This record gives sequence, C-alpha cells and structure tokens, in this order.
Amino acid sequence: MMSKVLVAYGTTNGSTARIAETIAEVLRKKGLSTEAVPARAVKNVDSYDAVVVGGGLYGGRWHKDARRFVRRYGRALAGRPLWLFRYRPRTGTSRLRPAGHDPAGCP
Repeated sequence: MMSKVLVAYGTTNGSTARIAETIAEVLRKKGLSTEAVPARAVKNVDSYDAVVVGGGLYGGRWHKDARRFVRRYGRALAGRPLWLFRYRPRTGTSRLRPAGHDPAGCP
C-alpha cells in the first residue's frame, strides 16, 4: 500500500501550483500522506512511495522545472508508481463569441 506521495510541479504563474495542490488534497482525502512541492525545491525522492509530476505546457514544451525534475530523478522514478500531468494555459485573445454569433456564418 502506498503511503507517501509527492506531487512535484513546475509553474510560471501559479496555475499549475493550484492544480498540484488540488491533486494533493484529493489524495489526502483518500488517506494518502501527500506533499505538493515545486519541482525545483525537491532534494530527494527516496522517501516517497509514488510521485506525480506536472507542469505547464508553453510553446509545445513542458515547463523546464518539470523536465529537469524527471531528468534528475529518472532512475529513482522508474522504481515507483509515476503519474504525469500537463496544463496548457490559454494565451492570446478570448475564444468566446458574442451572443447570437454563428461561427458558420449562418443568419
């Protein structure tokens, strides 16, 4: 039985941190001891039974802190359950259309 889970994340503006904290909270409610920690702050993964790693997706690339974390701890991660997630923030103009707008151009 897994008892201690690390949720490591790379974030630029805080959105991925909020997602990681939510994942950690859900796991805690399921009875698991869980910590959500910025990936760059993790010093060791040996004390964790399972790991979740997440990061924002920018320009088609996963957040650098998440990438570096997986590279740094790759061998240790291979020996335990591992889940990955990515968050793709919306950028640019809103995709919302005014009321009554028909994208197909029909009246």
